Amino acid sequence: MSNRDYVFSRTRKQIDEEKTIMLFEATEHPSAPETKDNVRVTEFTQYFLTKKLTEESAEYFMICGYDLKGNIPSLVMNWAIGKGIPSFLSKLLQACQSYTKEKK
Repeated sequence: MSNRDYVFSRTRKQIDEEKTIMLFEATEHPSAPETKDNVRVTEFTQYFLTKKLTEESAEYFMICGYDLKGNIPSLVMNWAIGKGIPSFLSKLLQACQSYTKEKK
């Protein structure tokens, strides 16, 4: 299995005072050419919606889709589903909680 790399653009739109949407899409950039050491992910789209509930809480939604260009071994997929994604969400929660404390 080869390492993947991503080059993407980010667009942010403030819907109203409580809601923000962020869109990430695969793109090309002259200062980030493909290399032989990695597989470039060229089909990648990710949406985030954050919705402020109170001064202390928010909802966070994420939708993403991408083509990793190849088969991912089931061992890796099982790890990602069982540990990788839950770990990411836990770290995201901790970062949000730390951010809230720092803002006070």
